[in-house]
Amino acid sequence: MSESAHNPLAQAKKRGEQIVEVANIGDGFAILGLSIEPIVHDGKLSAFVVVNGCKPSTIVGIDRVVKVALGKVGETDLIELKKNIAKGLGETWEPPAAEPAQ
Repeated sequence: MSESAHNPLAQAKKRGEQIVEVANIGDGFAILGLSIEPIVHDGKLSAFVVVNGCKPSTIVGIDRVVKVALGKVGETDLIELKKNIAKGLGETWEPPAAEPAQ
């Protein structure tokens, strides 16, 4: 019998499961990772630091993952952001002219 037949990691890979490491934070909770998530609202782009958390189990692995926002780390106006992206690309950009009110 091959060694992989007794290796739980090899068996999980055969089943198509993803192997992830978590940072145990106690009381049965763990952190899978951190990310910066963009939110576009009211003509602005905000960036939030988000924790991906879970309650891992030795029997079923990780059942559910939740995202918990830690806080906003920045915000910028979308028009200024578009101008700066265009500038970085060596282009110019101006917002479309507003149509006159009738």
